[in-house]
Amino acid sequence: MRKKSLGTEVEVVLPKSFDDVTDLIARLKAREGLIVDFEGIPPHLAQRMLDFLSGAVFALGGAINKIKKKTYILVPHGVRINTVKAR
Repeated sequence: MRKKSLGTEVEVVLPKSFDDVTDLIARLKAREGLIVDFEGIPPHLAQRMLDFLSGAVFALGGAINKIKKKTYILVPHGVRINTVKAR
């Protein structure tokens, strides 16, 4: 696990296999926000990964929102996701 400086930072992650899920959960536990893009992952595997991550986010008291078709933002407890429509 790499050390992060204090402040707000969200990283875009492109997982390659189900094994990457454990690293993503560890990062959420370390209070890191993530944008996870499942582009290039077979749909059945992407759904399995998303289900697992959703359970972890719920257990950690965080939040998950869909950004676009295969992209989600996951944030730890204490971070809110605000959706604002442009005027």
